[in-house]
Amino acid sequence: MKKIRSLTGILIGLLLFLPLIRFSTAQAYVGIQEDEVFLLELRVYSANWGTYLSDNLEDTLDNLFPLGPEYNLTAIYNQWGSLSAPQSRWPITVTDIGAEQTGELLSIYGDNTTITYTPVNGTLGYYVVAFPTISDSWDMPWAIVNDSSSFLRQTLNMTLAFSAYSIMGIPFVPTDINWTSFIAEFLSVMSSKGGFYNNISATAQSNGYLLNIPALGFENNSGAIDIEVNYNSDGALTYYEFSYGGEMLVTLTLVEPFDPVITNSPDNFTIETGYVGESISWTATDLNPNTYTIVLEGVGIVAGPLAWASGVAITYNIPGGYAAGNYTYTITITDKYGNFATDSVAMTIIEAETISTTEEIPGYDLSIIIGISAVVLISLVALMKKKKK
Repeated sequence: MKKIRSLTGILIGLLLFLPLIRFSTAQAYVGIQEDEVFLLELRVYSANWGTYLSDNLEDTLDNLFPLGPEYNLTAIYNQWGSLSAPQSRWPITVTDIGAEQTGELLSIYGDNTTITYTPVNGTLGYYVVAFPTISDSWDMPWAIVNDSSSFLRQTLNMTLAFSAYSIMGIPFVPTDINWTSFIAEFLSVMSSKGGFYNNISATAQSNGYLLNIPALGFENNSGAIDIEVNYNSDGALTYYEFSYGGEMLVTLTLVEPFDPVITNSPDNFTIETGYVGESISWTATDLNPNTYTIVLEGVGIVAGPLAWASGVAITYNIPGGYAAGNYTYTITITDKYGNFATDSVAMTIIEAETISTTEEIPGYDLSIIIGISAVVLISLVALMKKKKK
């Protein structure tokens, strides 16, 4: 897996050959923030690759959109196709956002166009889902350009859209990008190239784009090629898909890397035997809530797995009949990506007090009062007997 670091790292590092600049900034077109973490999940659908490989399409793509054999789509299949999807997850952490600057960002590729951009420093890495101890990370520079035309140049006229590896070289886009203008300029560039490039159709989406090459559009592609790329309102990559002949080959999906947050939890409490209507509740928040379970220590699961909703209380009604003693309930709250949070609450049950029906005189011991009353009664009886004589 060490090879993966060099493949992706070298490609993206060369693409955005920027110094690590440490100045905080907040340009209007920059939607991400320092210390943000993004997690991209890579899925390779190995069963769908037969036609793509037999068509030997990679040679054609390498002539039209050269990425090289170490970075192209087939490299991803060779490295991950033997594992079950999802094969790997790729965390991106933003450490610094630099000061806006202007320069020849892509001069290493012979593009001397002056581009205004904001450098972004951070880390990129991966871990294998089936073997999480197999992981790596490294420092990475990125850049967010300030207009749609510059972003097209940054993608090398959409070359980077033809591999999930290379699309990670541009995980952030300007928040004010005009996708209609972006696509119009792309089609104009393709038209100027002529040949097979004219067979590419492109469609702007609300926050991304679609590419389509019909069957035989690149001469030896027996199936249509469809590529989808989407970013969110903050300009972060949320989805990438490469399909061939109507079947997905590779996807990258932004997943949430954070555990659910328990915002409200019960305190330890004491109740008496014979209790009625007691309950405990928790409230948690998460972007992708899934299920919860509640376990009573020494007994096992007493509730769940059940669905829960972010910000909505989870309430458990305690059944009656428990004897006096100590009991501990533990809740485990999960999201759709396996992140979880737990919390425990201790319940103590004590014997209910027996209330006497004899009213006592405040300030006096009942036995003393009874004793005095008995003496007085005996004395009265003796006195009455004496008078009768």
